[in-house]
Amino acid sequence: MRRIRFWVVGLALLVRATLRYALLGPMLPRWTLGFTLAREWIRHVLTDGAKGGVQYLRARRADMQLNSNTTGINVADNLYATHRDLASRVPNWTTLKPLFSTTGQEGDDHRIPSEWVVSVAAQTDIRIHMSAHASPTTNTHHGHCNRIDAWGHNGPLYPNERVILYLHGGAYVLGSFSGHRHLTCRVSKATQLRVYAIDYRLAPEHPFPCALIDTLYAYRVLTAPPEEGGYGFRPQDVIISGDSAGGGLALAALLYLRDCHQPMPSGAILLSPWVDLHHTAPSQTANLVFDYLTRAEEEHSLDNPAILYATPDGTVQGALPRLNHPYISPTYGNLHGLPPLLIQAGTAELLVDDIATFVDKCTKVADLQVTYTAYPDMIHVFQAFWVFNLPAHTAAFAEISRFAQTLKASTKLPKD
Repeated sequence: MRRIRFWVVGLALLVRATLRYALLGPMLPRWTLGFTLAREWIRHVLTDGAKGGVQYLRARRADMQLNSNTTGINVADNLYATHRDLASRVPNWTTLKPLFSTTGQEGDDHRIPSEWVVSVAAQTDIRIHMSAHASPTTNTHHGHCNRIDAWGHNGPLYPNERVILYLHGGAYVLGSFSGHRHLTCRVSKATQLRVYAIDYRLAPEHPFPCALIDTLYAYRVLTAPPEEGGYGFRPQDVIISGDSAGGGLALAALLYLRDCHQPMPSGAILLSPWVDLHHTAPSQTANLVFDYLTRAEEEHSLDNPAILYATPDGTVQGALPRLNHPYISPTYGNLHGLPPLLIQAGTAELLVDDIATFVDKCTKVADLQVTYTAYPDMIHVFQAFWVFNLPAHTAAFAEISRFAQTLKASTKLPKD
């Protein structure tokens, strides 16, 4: 019965949005009808899901998938790891141990699923480099890669190949690399690089710092030499990227690596990063009418994903003191020493004021190299709606392409 009601209400909302668009025009000047309807539908899914809790919302995940064309992606499942492997490989592991809950999580074995995504444009560019270096790892004389492991089971396919480590969004309680494949494919196309995406563990089953641990392990696997079980990418040839919670997680990983005096990626591409889990900025209220994101009726409750992620013991009281932790809310951290950042947001999204505050701190306090653009009328992670081909999408992915090229130009090659 609830499922029937979900579809009836959803279709009614789409009809109402269509009529409103036809009679009154778009809610915001840069919205097309298709973009408007997509935003309306996802907002409906999230609103309905919030009434049923995290598990119900996860069951509705398929209802949120955009019907995007991902033709031209070669995908390979790859990374399977254990928590103990991470404990033995991540430098200065003891700095994370005090952050564990007392539920025995630090002894649990688990696997980290992952996949490599490479667009047709990236394949073409990679083949050119491989031909120039006469790499034997794949057949470059055919229009398609004949061995999937050439794209997804090897380290650098040519000297100093660069790669993107991508972390999906979903408020730390939802999401997967498969659900974000339409976005990672587009990032691969824009940068002409392979994208390595992981499924980090989610709250509430696995609260902080589990997602951070999985991210650090994935970075370690990418950069460790082959004799240690890694892929052998140079740290300066890795770009870390993520959207929403994944963007905040990418920043947390950078802060951790800096705190431990470990080599960091060359830069970060952050799409609407979740940098402050307090939800107190003015745009959190002012943009509710525009964004598809919703807010918990009671911020200090277990209906709030921020609380579910931060709590060490399943209680609100346990979570509240941790919301200021820089590995949870990076805006409260010491931001000095981070690599160049590209940050994109939309002026119509809930997080835009939090992101602007973070950028202000990066540039005025920490003196970081930050490229920040707030795209007019755009909503949270608007890049994921690229199938509607708005001017903002073209501009955003062109900016991502330029940023990746800038990092390439600034990367110092090792001396012979």
